[in-house]
Amino acid sequence: MTALLRPVRTEEMLAIADLWFASARVAHPYLPMLKALDSAQAREVFTRHVMPGLEIVVAEADGKLAGFLGMDGCCLDRLYIAPAAQGQGIGSQLLDAAKRRCPEGLELFTHQKNARARRFYEARGFRAVRFGISGPPESEPDVCYRWSPAS
Repeated sequence: MTALLRPVRTEEMLAIADLWFASARVAHPYLPMLKALDSAQAREVFTRHVMPGLEIVVAEADGKLAGFLGMDGCCLDRLYIAPAAQGQGIGSQLLDAAKRRCPEGLELFTHQKNARARRFYEARGFRAVRFGISGPPESEPDVCYRWSPAS
């Protein structure tokens, strides 16, 4: 599926928060913090703690928000795809857009337990460069990945 990639619109922030929450609960079932949130709380966490400072690009498919990418410079801070749109190439499209934005290289972190994300990034040229623990409130084992055009 080919999606239209574009900057997020202000009026879409709650829909993006809902997409993040739905996707994050599927991707991170091991995070107690996510299990404890309801939709209203998730929107507040997203708008106050996740979104600020990020450049957001959305993927729109068939007139619906299908995913988004959040960048902090050349750090890929967020890449989430709506559960119903996963496996259709939208994540790859967003990742390619990030690579075009930062042709010298990208860095990202994901949880070590997130095997699906790790396979996705590794299949697209990212290499694990460091293992550690994410900051609170997650405090989960994570891995730093880097991509460069030479790798």
